[in-house]
Amino acid sequence: MLMLVTTGACSAVYVIKMSMGALRPHFLAVCKVNVSFTCTPGTYVTDDVCTGDADVIRDARSSFPSGHAGIAGCLAAYVVMYLQTRVRNKSWVVPRVVVQVGLVMGALYIMGSRVADHQHHLADVVGGAVLGAAFGVGGMSATKELTKPTFKRGARQDTDCPFSARQEALEQLSQISKM
Repeated sequence: MLMLVTTGACSAVYVIKMSMGALRPHFLAVCKVNVSFTCTPGTYVTDDVCTGDADVIRDARSSFPSGHAGIAGCLAAYVVMYLQTRVRNKSWVVPRVVVQVGLVMGALYIMGSRVADHQHHLADVVGGAVLGAAFGVGGMSATKELTKPTFKRGARQDTDCPFSARQEALEQLSQISKM
């Protein structure tokens, strides 16, 4: 399920990246603007003024949302919630919290490094983190729903069924009549 959720988050980030196309902080360094280009007042520029590598320029035009932040947010949210719901043993409380804090700190480190390396603006990272965390929380909610036990241990499985109640009453009547 985690793989499916992460794939969904990556796909959503990619679709938004390709449809929005915000510029990365280092776009002008990658673009290498043609400085001999002259603008005529009152006209639109329709020519490409970038002289850099086309693939690098295309990548520099897809900043929002951050894919790294999306994946980190998705993984951190999913695993933190998974540990919170599944690890219930009292002796594992401290290790569970340590792992959860470590996951969140690791995700924040990844997000901060994207801003510090001038690969993304802060809004790109926050958008990716929110999108990824939403997928992680949604995926964990679906996982909890899919793996929810249908009955409690020690309880009879057929107590909700009206047929079983009738069957039990008939058995009691037959036992009474035998006496």
